[in-house]
Amino acid sequence: MNKESFTMSTPSTIISAAASQPPPSSQTPANGIQTPRVFKDPFESLDAARNRRDKLKKELDDFDNRLRQREDKLAKRKYFIAGREVLAEAAQDISYGASLMALLDRRLRHDRDRMLFKLPPLQSCSENAAEKIGVPNIAFRSGDDR
Repeated sequence: MNKESFTMSTPSTIISAAASQPPPSSQTPANGIQTPRVFKDPFESLDAARNRRDKLKKELDDFDNRLRQREDKLAKRKYFIAGREVLAEAAQDISYGASLMALLDRRLRHDRDRMLFKLPPLQSCSENAAEKIGVPNIAFRSGDDR
């Protein structure tokens, strides 16, 4: 062994070296007496983490619901404004109003919607009418033993 690599430590060098090192975390109070660590139950911390997760998930779900409601409200407002302006234009321009009514007559399938625009209700499809237009109407099949 080499003499330069081996040095004797005196008590004063040990004390000065210990004093120059920072205290190991908050476990050492100001009086210098180190307190023993208290270990928590790992299941308690797991439960706390799950509770935090559940709380954050609920907050996120609430935020998503509020955002979706706001988007729905804006979409309804957009449709309302567009419909109001289209109807106002149809009231001013007769040819535009006639083409709008023809469009509504073709597209509206529910009688309650057709009634709003004073359109006649759709005729119910009978067996003969379904066969005339080439649509099989299974509700009127003859020979059904249900």
